[in-house]
Amino acid sequence: MRLRRTHGFSLTVTAPVPEDYVKKNGFDRKSPAVYDSDPTKQAFTGPYMIASYSAGKHLLLVRNPNWDAKTDYRPAYVDRIDWSAGADPTVAGRQTLTGRGIVMGDTPTAPTVKQAVERYKAQIAFVPQGNRYISMNTSIPPFNNVNLRKAVIAATNRVALQKTRGGPAAGDIATHYLAPTGPGFDAAGGKKGPALDFLANPNGNPRLAAAYMKKAGFPSGRYTGPAISMVGDNSDPASKTAQVALATFQSLGFKVNFRSVTHDTMYSKFCNVPKQKVQVCPNVGWLPDFPDGYAWLWATFNSEAIVPENNSNWPQLRDPKVDQAMVTAEAQTDPAKRADAWGKVDRLITADAVAVPWFWDKQPNIQSKGVQGVIAQWNADWDLSYTSLK
Repeated sequence: MRLRRTHGFSLTVTAPVPEDYVKKNGFDRKSPAVYDSDPTKQAFTGPYMIASYSAGKHLLLVRNPNWDAKTDYRPAYVDRIDWSAGADPTVAGRQTLTGRGIVMGDTPTAPTVKQAVERYKAQIAFVPQGNRYISMNTSIPPFNNVNLRKAVIAATNRVALQKTRGGPAAGDIATHYLAPTGPGFDAAGGKKGPALDFLANPNGNPRLAAAYMKKAGFPSGRYTGPAISMVGDNSDPASKTAQVALATFQSLGFKVNFRSVTHDTMYSKFCNVPKQKVQVCPNVGWLPDFPDGYAWLWATFNSEAIVPENNSNWPQLRDPKVDQAMVTAEAQTDPAKRADAWGKVDRLITADAVAVPWFWDKQPNIQSKGVQGVIAQWNADWDLSYTSLK
């Protein structure tokens, strides 16, 4: 991969594949690549290798006989990792808390988090992770109207949204996009956020929302235009979040054509596909691959990041001021100046009112009694190369 300009960072979580191995097996000659169609055919260099795989159901990792512990810093305590997928999250949570030798890879439901906090405190850990927000499509009416977007944000009860994920223990109420663990957080306003009236009250401000609706061209203070489309995630707890968002739009007078689909369908068929013209996506959020403002904000808010498929700029923001500020920020190599520059980018995006920033995750992770779980800070998930049995 060739970078077109200086970015001021390097990405270490990459894995090169030996050229002779690729040529010998013809891995790059097919589409989809063999890496995707048959995950067991990889150049395994780490402590584990894939023994069997069934998409969406099961993954079995076993010891890699070619691994040399003397040349690897990872201890890799366990010999076998049996990964099951597709289970009901509430059932999986209960089995994890009451079982043996299990870590839960998915986000536990709010009831499971509550149960763990009350009865299994030693088996749950909260780790700062990413952010969550309700995106509004700025490329088409009616959300190409900034005052209308500000009205929605002002009306939103972010405390109610926080409760759908498990309350304060599971995360803080957001006031902008860079999370507390991200460089530039303080420059973006810290926990209080920038001084914007439409984000001042986490419980929502109906009077201010009505005032912004009037500025948007609705004299009654309520929306009277055509129905809007909203696509949400039907899995728990995201489904509860979507219902709170739906009620917020309805309280402002919006007629909403609401569609609830599976998590992957929400992204791959709707929210990630601009031509679908979905106006509101209530269940989007971002987990950066590395701790830098570029990783937090470029793919999600830069106009160059808008692509026909797998689009992550869900508001489809095209703001030249934001784009130029990112060019300036990504070229900074001094850590302090870089953090400050990305904080300024965050402030510009927040002022554009392109989404409702409502949650900074503290990712809840649960494990069974007898597991010595270790969590990787970069993605707030279990690091299975360090996790062991007591």
